[in-house]
Amino acid sequence: MMRFVPVVLLVCLSGCYTSEKIRMLECDACADDSPYTWPDDPVPPAEPIPRRVLYLVDVSASMSVVDPPEVESGETRRNRAIRAAIHELLSDRMFDTAISIVAFAFDARLLTFADFNGDGAYSENESMFVDDESFLVGSDGRSGVLELLLREGTSSRYRNAYLLAQQVVEEELARTSASDRARMMIEVVTVGDFGVFASDEEGVAERAVVDEVRRLVETASRNGAENITVNSAHMETGTPAADDAGWQLATLIADVGLGTARSFTLDEELDLLFED
Repeated sequence: MMRFVPVVLLVCLSGCYTSEKIRMLECDACADDSPYTWPDDPVPPAEPIPRRVLYLVDVSASMSVVDPPEVESGETRRNRAIRAAIHELLSDRMFDTAISIVAFAFDARLLTFADFNGDGAYSENESMFVDDESFLVGSDGRSGVLELLLREGTSSRYRNAYLLAQQVVEEELARTSASDRARMMIEVVTVGDFGVFASDEEGVAERAVVDEVRRLVETASRNGAENITVNSAHMETGTPAADDAGWQLATLIADVGLGTARSFTLDEELDLLFED
């Protein structure tokens, strides 16, 4: 558990004398020349709030049109936005943050786990969330786990992403103390065009996705974590009919997941920080 200690800087004009070792500060500017005495029992800093952020990233074939890699950098907007969000999230000392990333097309695959025993494989006592920024984004800021997001799949199955998300959240909560589960903030952020099936006239596939989001929220609640949000970052395709359908699904997911939905145009940078 990461802890932080607040640093207090005292500034005194007119010739103050200070020392890191002593518990008293005498100031020549004080009218009565009385020393200032530090309290014997200062209030200890609060423990950081446990926070787990899970990114579900669409890497299906349609995303190569919506968000192709840049020619010079080879990066997508998804990679760039996730890298920026990771840095911001892990830099905030108010929270004990760890991040998990799932890439999905037809199948969903977990890209992160904390390999505590060093065997290269996930085992039950290990976390699917990571707080090592260099592992996530690489020492150069452009590799690491994010590089795996450039591998494209075929068609997307959002339902499979939320099925895996349920497992990731449930296993993380199982290895977390009851007191930390009650305090924990869980943020799920889905990034993609939210295209389900072009022939889904009856909304069957859409309902199946929303049902799994509902089960994800219920999974967290059943395991003692009430503070969960499922957010949507909808990336427009430039095709009005597809964008309307995608935005409808994205907002439904956010509504059921108690989160927020945002939509981004083809030339707009993504903002994947959903919690203030």
